[in-house]
Amino acid sequence: SSSTTVDTLPALCPAAPAIDIVLLLDSSGSLGAQGWNSIIAFARSYIALANLSFSSNIRVATIAFSSQRQISIIHDFDDFSGADAALVASPFLQGATSTARAYGFLASNFIDISNISSVGRRNHVPLRAVLITDGFPTDAATRTQFNNRGGAAVFDSGVDAFAVGLSLNSNNLAPLLWATNGVAQNVFLFDSPADVANIANATQILNATACV
Repeated sequence: SSSTTVDTLPALCPAAPAIDIVLLLDSSGSLGAQGWNSIIAFARSYIALANLSFSSNIRVATIAFSSQRQISIIHDFDDFSGADAALVASPFLQGATSTARAYGFLASNFIDISNISSVGRRNHVPLRAVLITDGFPTDAATRTQFNNRGGAAVFDSGVDAFAVGLSLNSNNLAPLLWATNGVAQNVFLFDSPADVANIANATQILNATACV
């Protein structure tokens, strides 16, 4: 495992607004165990950077998603201090890439006003979603299907959404735009899962998703 200290932090924006962020981590089988480990490494770096640099101004929760109804909260906002241990212990789910359902899960558990208190969501600060995925959704073939099965519930609530694509060819880029409600500047592409685990790239994504 690796650790991040204040002395080795890459340059971050000087300030960030109070915000809650949910990382949606693709845990489908196409990643392989090594790819899943890289995504976990990214999430650990992202949270360490946010925690060390912005204190309680930014809080992060994470969701792991796959098919077969395998969508779970790895840790919520109330368990931010235990995030690193929870991520290390999070199993590789495998299965297929159920991105639309993950958005529906996000809406039900982190946006629905009747449920947000149970996950420590602060209803007075904005919510942002950051998807990390290596595949085309298996539960939505079109943008309309994606919105009907989860996307619209997220976007209609005013959530700013970002997408990080790993090892995707040109045929698989459209779903990243579905996941960001068509905002191209909110899409980031990396050649492999290992690239996103790089501390400099984790910093780039944190700056882009938390500091605007």
